[in-house]
Amino acid sequence: FELVWHYSKENSDDWIEEIKCILSQTTEIDAELFIFCTYVLLECNTNLKDLLEPYRNHSNSQIKRQAEYVIGRLEPRKKKLEPRKLEPRKKNPRIGKLKNWIKRHWAR
Repeated sequence: FELVWHYSKENSDDWIEEIKCILSQTTEIDAELFIFCTYVLLECNTNLKDLLEPYRNHSNSQIKRQAEYVIGRLEPRKKKLEPRKLEPRKKNPRIGKLKNWIKRHWAR
C-alpha cells in the first residue's frame, strides 16, 4: 500500500475492497500497513468511517492515533465560527491620574 500511496493515488478507488478486507482484521494488523491503508482511504471517494471506529480503542497507540486522525479528516467539516465582535476598551480613570502625576512631577 505504500507503493499505491506514492505512485497511484489517482487509482485509490480501485483498492476499496482490499482495504475493507484488511481493516476487517482488527486484532492482527500491522501499524505500518494500517497507516498506509488509511492514507489510500483518504484519497478515495467513499467514506469508510464505520470500518475505522473499532480502531479507536486498539491496543497499539500508533493505530489508535492514526484512526482518530483519519476519522477526524473524514467527518464533515464543521462551520467556521464567526469571529467574536470585540467591544472598545473602557478608559481606566487611574491611567489618567497616573499620566497627570507623571506630567506634574517630571515636568519640573
